[in-house]
Amino acid sequence: MDVALIIVTVLFVLALLWRVRPLLPLARKEERVALKVAKDRIESAKDHEARAAALCDAAELCAKRNRRASAEGYFLRALREAPSSPEVVTRAAEAMKRWPRTLDALLWRTLAAAPWAGEGERAAASKVALERLADLYEGPLRRRVHGRALRFALERLA
Repeated sequence: MDVALIIVTVLFVLALLWRVRPLLPLARKEERVALKVAKDRIESAKDHEARAAALCDAAELCAKRNRRASAEGYFLRALREAPSSPEVVTRAAEAMKRWPRTLDALLWRTLAAAPWAGEGERAAASKVALERLADLYEGPLRRRVHGRALRFALERLA
């Protein structure tokens, strides 16, 4: 009986280590160095666009390492730095596509921060966010009615 308990305990610990392996600090030294460089770029950025680009780079590195919350935080900061940038919205949508619910919340925050109609970059960022939301609802989130409604809104804004 004691041997079975020891075997099950060892298997449980191995399963836990396997699940948290992307978070272990001993893995991927190059990625850690790249993240440190990106953080240094964030601190040394002179203007909002450069800071948003550095924040997006850091967020993409975090997303690559399966750090969803860190990636979301960096993308939110990038969206605050450059709320009218369609590039930031596109980069966030591409990097966060593994986490559709998180991406859904991020895109709705983008839409809440910028006007949907009109000309200029703010409207362009909103249109990109609407397109990505429609794709998300028609795809992984499987809310086709919501996706269709967003497509109608896009047609109306165009």
